[in-house]
Amino acid sequence: MEMSALAGTPLTATGALFLVFFLIFSLVYNRILVGRLKTRDKTIQALHSKLEKAEKHTHQNNQTDPLTGLWNRWRLSDEADAELKRCRRHDVPLSTLAIELDQFNDINQNHGHQVSDEVLSSFSKLLSTTIRQSDLVCRWSGGKFLMLLPHTDLKQAKELAEKLRQLTADSNLLVDNAISISVGIASLQKDEDFNSLVTRSEMALGEAQRNGRDRSQACLTEPGREAEAKET
Repeated sequence: MEMSALAGTPLTATGALFLVFFLIFSLVYNRILVGRLKTRDKTIQALHSKLEKAEKHTHQNNQTDPLTGLWNRWRLSDEADAELKRCRRHDVPLSTLAIELDQFNDINQNHGHQVSDEVLSSFSKLLSTTIRQSDLVCRWSGGKFLMLLPHTDLKQAKELAEKLRQLTADSNLLVDNAISISVGIASLQKDEDFNSLVTRSEMALGEAQRNGRDRSQACLTEPGREAEAKET
């Protein structure tokens, strides 16, 4: 039979009923399908939002010290190379302070971790309120902190070290117990990298501690030479 003949064939009652049923079923099914797709999209969006929050939280935890809220040493190390390049490009000085709470181990042993954690938290707030916006500070390890000071020469770094030392002595971080800090100071030398700069500031810190603590000391040597430190 030719298609023109089929096209002109009238629908029977059964065929018409089937066609109506098919159209109704298609509409209902499409609505159900659209509803499911919308639900699935909302679920995907919710999961995506949770994933973004989890990634942000993980990223933040990987960059900050959970106790003090300061950067951790890995975040500071990541930022340091760019900062050193920036200072060299603009021909401006840069210095570091290696700072350690002198009584940190004694506080741990005599008062417990909870009290030592409170001291660390309070000292971190003192650092945060003292530094400039351009300065970078992190908890390096235990009771040790590191500050990276762009646009700061050795003389200015010494002044800041003494200011921090005096503020710590006056801050009453631990009731009925004096808290002091020792500070090692180093300024960036020609062709020196971040690791060398930190090493020299830690050398000066060690010298300050050997000389009685509660003092700041500057490392005056160039990288690769025998340590020489000057008490301030």
